[in-house]
Amino acid sequence: MARARWVSIAAGCLCLAVLSGCDLITDPKLLMKPPELTSDRQTLRSVIDANIPADTRLQPRGLNGIQSIQTEDLDNNGSLDAVVFFESTKGDVNAQGMVLEETDDTWVIKQRFEGDGRSLVSLEYRDLNHDGKKEILAGFNSETLDEQKTLAVYDYTGQKVDKLLLAPYSNYVVEDLNNDDLLELTTVAFKKNDYNTLTCYQIRADQAVKLDSLQLGAGLNNYLNVMSGKVTPNQKGIILDASYLTHSAYSTLIMMKDNKLVNVLDQDDNLNDLPIRSGDVNDDNILEMGRLKIPSGWEKVILDKPPRFLDYYQWEEKVTSGDLKDMKFIKEQYIDPDGRFVFNFPDDLKGQVTLDQNSVMDQYLRFIKIDNHELVAEIKFIPLSQWEKSKPEWSMLVRDNDQVIAYKTSFNTEIMKKNLR
Repeated sequence: MARARWVSIAAGCLCLAVLSGCDLITDPKLLMKPPELTSDRQTLRSVIDANIPADTRLQPRGLNGIQSIQTEDLDNNGSLDAVVFFESTKGDVNAQGMVLEETDDTWVIKQRFEGDGRSLVSLEYRDLNHDGKKEILAGFNSETLDEQKTLAVYDYTGQKVDKLLLAPYSNYVVEDLNNDDLLELTTVAFKKNDYNTLTCYQIRADQAVKLDSLQLGAGLNNYLNVMSGKVTPNQKGIILDASYLTHSAYSTLIMMKDNKLVNVLDQDDNLNDLPIRSGDVNDDNILEMGRLKIPSGWEKVILDKPPRFLDYYQWEEKVTSGDLKDMKFIKEQYIDPDGRFVFNFPDDLKGQVTLDQNSVMDQYLRFIKIDNHELVAEIKFIPLSQWEKSKPEWSMLVRDNDQVIAYKTSFNTEIMKKNLR
């Protein structure tokens, strides 16, 4: 419940939200019920089941494999197509692909082809060359099951399947990075404790053309997050949030200039001592990157779990440095060291709030304005045995094991009155 509340509140730029501190990702398959099939889907599934190759099973497994069946008019002829893959039950050969087309209220097998890995891990259709037809993007696990997988891009003409690209990858994004109205396919090839490579491709005249590649830093633990989208109102880019050394992390921003990939952030200037995930934190459709800082007045205080504020910035092309602190300041938060909650400061208070030095971590937090020490909000950790007495004065933020984390505010701005919850 805490995670769900954090997602909805943070998306609306609310002031105080609950957030789980774990990087635990719940398998969506465990939260879903098998969908009821429409009659056309039932027919499609029946045709697939009747034509499964010997010693194979539909991929990916789960929910009776129905999430692996996607329909789309790939060749733009007015009829739906479906691409499915089957993995060997013995694990000794590559996955087998099949293309079906809807014809006269049934589905006809149009093409069989060999996949490029033992098992399918991702499947989507994208029009990469802006010709009105969609290519098949299929990701496969390799035989060794290491960090890198194989990404295959296939073109389906209605008569045959042609392989346009085969590339190693750990992550990939599809985005128009150079503003030419064509989608570029950019792969991230990650190798732990080794240099990592970003490679950008375009599909032109039914062939893949490599625009550029860029070597990224070595010694990473992994990439926590890889995303693409607008990084300014008029420019798109790729953000990679990397886990580095024991606890450190940093974000990399990749832009494309004159069809060349460019890393515009300086890693050494933007190290965090906790993992931070980038994202659109203020719903303006522009991605922001996070930077941890010590609250004003706490710079010389030594604690096992020191307080941290998290500032989010947008990249600005006019800034010549590679330091996020010089970029456009968007939002500020207080981060609970154990990840139990997050305090989003109102926009008109960002950069103006600190934590009173009389605060005691895990007991009582007092947020004040830096200039005049005006009280903004209080957060208190109340034992369950005392909660009933405290209810009239405090509002519950989150119940945590044997205590309630509660808050109250006397700061009388309309934003605080509206968003404190």
